[in-house]
Amino acid sequence: MFRWDNFPSPRVGPPGIKPRWFIYLGQSDIFSQVVFAHFCTTTTQTQHFAPGGSRQNHDKIKFARGSSPFDEDCFLDCDEPPYTDSLQKLENEKNIEVKGILSEQTMRQIYNRLLLSNDYSYAVLCDIHRSFNMSGISGLKKPKIP
Repeated sequence: MFRWDNFPSPRVGPPGIKPRWFIYLGQSDIFSQVVFAHFCTTTTQTQHFAPGGSRQNHDKIKFARGSSPFDEDCFLDCDEPPYTDSLQKLENEKNIEVKGILSEQTMRQIYNRLLLSNDYSYAVLCDIHRSFNMSGISGLKKPKIP
């Protein structure tokens, strides 16, 4: 997990308003011309997931304050596409701070939920599957060929 202050590419709102929290999911093959990192963001805007909210029907995972490295209640929206950026850019970004590591069980839960999402391409899911295996999280279902 990492926090990115002044995140330059939000999908909603102007860049750099507040720090964004991200969950690193993996990367493309190291033999690619450019190695891309895949990561997803969380939101503290929990009201959007409540009945009548704009994301009430989205698949989500809640992270409670104090039960994870997060310092506020937040949701990972499994029905939002991931961010993808050059791994080299992330490694050189001065506004990124590593904040912790989620448990293997939590990462498995995230993977299994993302596997059901229509917002993650087959190629990205394959990258994430391979990355999880390389980090010791094995035995996961392979993504289905579309």
